[in-house]
Amino acid sequence: MEYATSSPSDALRIVNGLDPETNVNRAADVNTDGKIGMEEAVYVLKKTAETGQ
Repeated sequence: MEYATSSPSDALRIVNGLDPETNVNRAADVNTDGKIGMEEAVYVLKKTAETGQ
């Protein structure tokens, strides 16, 4: 399946086997800008690296 990604969060969803059209939990908005984007992707990657998962 091909996707045209419009954001880093779309790319992360695809890599993880999720449909990029899936609703996202807005509580994941770490910088409270009303969007799920690059800042949230970086936050998740940092937390994953810290925990060694």
